[in-house]
Amino acid sequence: MSSVPSNAAYAKTIVFHIAPMLQAAGFRKRRNAFNRRLENGLVHHFSLRLMSATGSLHGKFALEGGCFVPEAESYGPTDPNPDWISIYNCPIQHHFVKVTPSAVVYLDAKYHAQNPTRTAPYVVQALAAFEKVCSYEQLMSDVHDIAPFNFQTPRGIVQTCIALGQDDIPAAKKILSQYLDACAARERPPQGHMRVVQSWAEKQGLV
Repeated sequence: MSSVPSNAAYAKTIVFHIAPMLQAAGFRKRRNAFNRRLENGLVHHFSLRLMSATGSLHGKFALEGGCFVPEAESYGPTDPNPDWISIYNCPIQHHFVKVTPSAVVYLDAKYHAQNPTRTAPYVVQALAAFEKVCSYEQLMSDVHDIAPFNFQTPRGIVQTCIALGQDDIPAAKKILSQYLDACAARERPPQGHMRVVQSWAEKQGLV
């Protein structure tokens, strides 16, 4: 009697089929994840994450993408492995199966393992999206749209960190001041967050 493949086996099959597309674009593979290091220091991350083995999401998976910005470590250190970036190291992230601003559609591992071509469109979408977060000029622009990616660490903080990394203190101070002013202007200013940012800014010599 043959055994039923596990969800981990399904994930392995899916990754096997999408790997050539990502590797052709310069990504290298480690288990169910991929990294692409750019010459400017940014790192792109793409991975298949199996959901909990129990509960309603059993047998489901998500496709996650992120952009690692090394300068952002000065604000919220995530202690990245120098050889490999994980999704939680990325201050810019997106789920490539999201269809609404508030909901993630988790995919069925068994179905996609048995129909591997169904996953390819998400990889195509991801590769196109990564083109929006491949330069510091893009990240420093207030008008450049990085969608579908989102800043998990606020854009103003990431930009301040980048300016600091470039030793452009006047720019860092200006960006930070504009960010804090925008926070203060909200109907309900995030006072706790602003205090954290202010404390960090003092340590960086920005205030």
